[in-house]
Amino acid sequence: MLENLLQHFGYPALALGTFLEGEMSLLLAAYLALRGILQIELVMLFAFLGTYASDQLWFHLGRRHGRVSSSAGQSGRRSATRPWYTCAATPICGYWAFVSSTACAR
Repeated sequence: MLENLLQHFGYPALALGTFLEGEMSLLLAAYLALRGILQIELVMLFAFLGTYASDQLWFHLGRRHGRVSSSAGQSGRRSATRPWYTCAATPICGYWAFVSSTACAR
């Protein structure tokens, strides 16, 4: 019974697990694939989809809302400081080369 339940709901549970947490659910799914309960190809696919969806969500949330400053004078507003790569980007042959923040002249 448990084996049928894992075969039926194991892949969506893996996608949700990798979306929320990541490594532990992937280790469990890999073990279940080793035991023959899940297929390793589908484990890799659903783990990729869950992780990719999570990364995209956090990226777009960060890009849309940015860093919020916690200082007393700027509470609730975005921080006025720029990310390290905006001042260190230099055009080279039509591409942007990003150097470390230590090379950035401020």
